[in-house]
Amino acid sequence: MTRAGRLRRTLRSPWLWCGVAAVLLVAYLISPFVAAAKLAKAVKARDVPAVMARVEAGPLRRSLTRQLVRGYIVLNKKEGELGVLGQQMVMAMAVSLFDPIIEQMTTPAQISELLRKGWPLAKGESVPNDAGIGIGGLRDLLRRLDRAGFIGLTEFRLVVDIDGSPERRLGWRLRLDGLKWKLYAVDLPPQLIKRIVDRLPKADKIKI
Repeated sequence: MTRAGRLRRTLRSPWLWCGVAAVLLVAYLISPFVAAAKLAKAVKARDVPAVMARVEAGPLRRSLTRQLVRGYIVLNKKEGELGVLGQQMVMAMAVSLFDPIIEQMTTPAQISELLRKGWPLAKGESVPNDAGIGIGGLRDLLRRLDRAGFIGLTEFRLVVDIDGSPERRLGWRLRLDGLKWKLYAVDLPPQLIKRIVDRLPKADKIKI
């Protein structure tokens, strides 16, 4: 049999394509962990351009706004007084209250610090100097499968500790952008949402 004939025979083998499919599946399952590890490495190095290359800033901003407005409604005890439509109206009106703090939290430098420290810092505030993201690399991430999972085929969520502190535990949400996983949302812990909302005007300052 000629070389061309052997090649055609190999290409017709179902075992070959099963092997290719298995390799592609493993690569897909590992790919968000690799992306998260690279993002964590950039965060630890305070390499802001490398961090932002792996972040969708617009969706991240909208994610933070939704969480803070929702927290604002709940913490000011307005949730039970409002129907679904009322809550939607309040959320629309309250967004303007969050613009300054969202602007502060979503500059490239502050996004990097939020991911590294688990805390958006206001002027004069600080967290312990040794506080930092608790990801040591890809191998470390793969040992934490209980803290990670796919949401459908194109989204992935990972729980990230900042030195083991529950108050600075973030949920990283990544999604496929072409062939690259990017961070598009961060789930804030309740303590942090309360801390931010406490800086804002009280609910009676808006007409609800």
